[in-house]
Amino acid sequence: MQMVEKKFPDTTFIGLEYSLFPFLFSRLTLWFKKSKIQIRRENIFYSDLHNADIIFCYLLPGMMPVLGTKVRSECKPGTLFVSYMFSVPNWQPKQTIRQHGGVIYFYKV
Repeated sequence: MQMVEKKFPDTTFIGLEYSLFPFLFSRLTLWFKKSKIQIRRENIFYSDLHNADIIFCYLLPGMMPVLGTKVRSECKPGTLFVSYMFSVPNWQPKQTIRQHGGVIYFYKV
């Protein structure tokens, strides 16, 4: 993530994590790395995504249809939606990258 912060120094990065222990671990990691990334303990399904330019998620497969519907209804055209490991049903990815045993799906709203 530090590489992305350096490449886009004027960008605001906000991370959402609802589970307590991953949230605390993320906060601690970002603090040690002196990162500008903000991490909030928040449920993405109740968050306002209207202003997002890029959304990256790593959720369980059963959550992807609901998140896909939310992203389509809230996000502006052109928003990049990236999912690690799990695809969004009924969405056609613009690009798929397979590496290290994982898959990254790239979608445009």
